[in-house]
Amino acid sequence: MVEFDEGNLFSLNRFPGADGQELGARLAYGLAYTRDDPDGWSLGLSFGQVLRNQDYGQFTRGSGLQGDRSDLMVSASLALGETLRLMNRAIVDDNFNVSSNELWLSWQTDQLNLGSSMTWLEADAAEGRTEDMAEWAFDAAYDFDNAWAAGVDWRYDFAENEPTRAGLSLTYATECVDIEFSLSHRFTSSATLPSDTDIGLSVSLNGFGASRDGRRYDRSCRM
Repeated sequence: MVEFDEGNLFSLNRFPGADGQELGARLAYGLAYTRDDPDGWSLGLSFGQVLRNQDYGQFTRGSGLQGDRSDLMVSASLALGETLRLMNRAIVDDNFNVSSNELWLSWQTDQLNLGSSMTWLEADAAEGRTEDMAEWAFDAAYDFDNAWAAGVDWRYDFAENEPTRAGLSLTYATECVDIEFSLSHRFTSSATLPSDTDIGLSVSLNGFGASRDGRRYDRSCRM
């Protein structure tokens, strides 16, 4: 699945895997503006487009890269220090019709991490979407103290007016071991995949080159 964004605007090949290569001559242009304010906030704006000598039919409508002239990629981001981050990216055609849009918001403190996104994608049978897709996602994690942490995630499909997935996790971390218990439920079902609930338990030993990712933990291995 090809996704047109700031990261591959100027790439020589926009296919995510090495088994796909773009054909023909093409020109990519774009403009980006970034403001880093001394008060601690930053603003970013960018847009871009890809022009080709001819259409080789390699990309679908939903990718935004179809035709000899791609749709316009437009993005904006705002950050208030290290706490609040907001980003929006849209793919817009020549008639100002939006084929995809993603809004992402995060809030981070020493103990609490919140993240939420709203994604809208136009129907594209070539990508397996016979109808427009609109999904809201929410994730949260809380560090209770230097050993325990909990997380929750939620997905809701506005096109079908029903939740698609929900999950809970509980983690105990020390200098020697990470133990995580997880519970997840998929609400949606199909002819081949029924709705189901998964229960997981994982144990990871630390102290042998494992990265702690800056997280606080007990310096004692006693439980």
